[in-house]
Amino acid sequence: RFSPHPYLNYIGTPNYRSEDGLNMHNSLGFRGPEIEMPKPKGRMRIAILGGSTTYEDYVKDWHLDFARQLERELRVALPGRDIEVINAGLPGWDSWEDLINLEFRLLDLDIDTIIVYEGTNDVHARLVRPDAYKADNSGSKKQWERKPCVDIWCLKIVQRITGLDGYTFDIAARTAALYPASNAYNRILGMTPMEALGKNPPIYSERNLRSIIAIAREYGIDVILATWAWSDQLGDYASTIHYQQGFREQNEMVKKIGKLKNVPVYDFVSDMPKDIQYWGDGRHNNREGIALKSRLFAKYMVDHKMIGEEYE
Repeated sequence: RFSPHPYLNYIGTPNYRSEDGLNMHNSLGFRGPEIEMPKPKGRMRIAILGGSTTYEDYVKDWHLDFARQLERELRVALPGRDIEVINAGLPGWDSWEDLINLEFRLLDLDIDTIIVYEGTNDVHARLVRPDAYKADNSGSKKQWERKPCVDIWCLKIVQRITGLDGYTFDIAARTAALYPASNAYNRILGMTPMEALGKNPPIYSERNLRSIIAIAREYGIDVILATWAWSDQLGDYASTIHYQQGFREQNEMVKKIGKLKNVPVYDFVSDMPKDIQYWGDGRHNNREGIALKSRLFAKYMVDHKMIGEEYE
């Protein structure tokens, strides 16, 4: 599913097809169908930036991802409008990749609006040794490299049955402590995860959002920010005290930037239930959760008139 890239480290493999035929990438490596260029007259083109909770790892069928369902919800709510939604997220991407993705890939696609939906991956970036916490995120990520895949998910027969590909690459820097299970002393951080969050505030995530907004405005692209939702009811790392603290701080930072830069912020975390019926794990929605997420985002956009009359 993934290929190296000189500036993004890795992208979705262009023209990828899963073994079961349910998942696909277009020729640009984005999950979903081809993007028509030049953009047809009257079409509103929306792109969602983010990580695996935008790409939607928990649905095998690309027709059921966040972008496709949001597109359908908006078209139903606004009949007669030509609305297209691009899935511009990829598992593991954070606001650093979102910024580069916008600058080097999305600007060429004549985008009208971007939705930025980031959470856990930007919290990962803070769980590093404080002396390694830098603006380039090198404390958390290293250069993309392939690794031998010995996991059961790498077997072709398993991929054929499940439709899922294994992660056959490594990007974690040695100064990062991904998914620490408790607040106990961590040998990588040299401190508890809560102490690391205190020493590594989300200043670089904030800078990335400011840059995304500035670039978008320079090119006449509207921006919608959103708070990030999770469930604490499934017992994975999303239910730990330090990750929940990081999620809350990330969301407060997003709301602060929205107010400061006069950018709309959908407080999605306040609307999305934490009930396990909507979640595949504590971070990723299942099929039912993605359908609800799409309805909620569509309602927010329609209620706040974020699809203008110029697109009729």
